[in-house]
Amino acid sequence: MPSFAHPREFSRVPIRMRAELIVGRQVIVCNETRDISARGAFVRTKTRLPVGTECEIHLELGAPPTILRVHTVGRIVRSDQDGLGLRFDSMDVESFQHLRNLVLYNSSTPERVQQEFESHIGLKPLMPSEPAR
Repeated sequence: MPSFAHPREFSRVPIRMRAELIVGRQVIVCNETRDISARGAFVRTKTRLPVGTECEIHLELGAPPTILRVHTVGRIVRSDQDGLGLRFDSMDVESFQHLRNLVLYNSSTPERVQQEFESHIGLKPLMPSEPAR
């Protein structure tokens, strides 16, 4: 049976960081991400949630006292024995900039990552005067 590779739209970078998922009133603390891209992350957790579940995602960058946070709203796109695959659907401008820098500076191909951010219209943050699409 032939195997077809599904090319990824965005580069993943292996980054270990703390994340929190908020689903309704439940807070799931994930002490380790496996990788992060411009559009999502994989978090290691024993908690299983159904694919399609909407959640708030908070990623913590750095260490106290200078922790930066990426706040995003997204959904579960994969659930397996290793953890959960998350897709980022929306975030504020500051979180977008933190995420962009995080992925860019941890990538072995920063030029490619820069091109991904610049060429993908869905990743451009809205300025306050721009109408939402």
